[in-house]
Amino acid sequence: MKRPERKFPERKTGTLQASPEPIHIGGAKNDAPAEPAAVVPAAPKKSEAPAEPARKAVTVQVSLDPLKEARAIVNGRYGYRTFTAFVDAAFQAEIQRAREEFNNGEPFPYDDEEIELRKGRPLGS
Repeated sequence: MKRPERKFPERKTGTLQASPEPIHIGGAKNDAPAEPAAVVPAAPKKSEAPAEPARKAVTVQVSLDPLKEARAIVNGRYGYRTFTAFVDAAFQAEIQRAREEFNNGEPFPYDDEEIELRKGRPLGS
């Protein structure tokens, strides 16, 4: 069985032109057309995007109850979009507290090389 040949309408060629009729969206037909929006100049392009802070994945063990509450805070959208943002803010707050308590509010010195943490049982246990 042979399929019937499809015929498509001819394509119109040329340029698009604006319609002289105003377009009304919603409202009564007698409403006056809205004033055209003011043209806002484009913001100047920045030469460079701000650099993302360096990040590193770490694995830690934490107490279960605070972890559950932290997840509830993030899931409830109480100012944190992600769990990472919550943990980062908690780190920053504790670092600032330690600076003020132990180092006159000054940053603790560190090398740019990665610092290895002690492994194994805590000292004195």
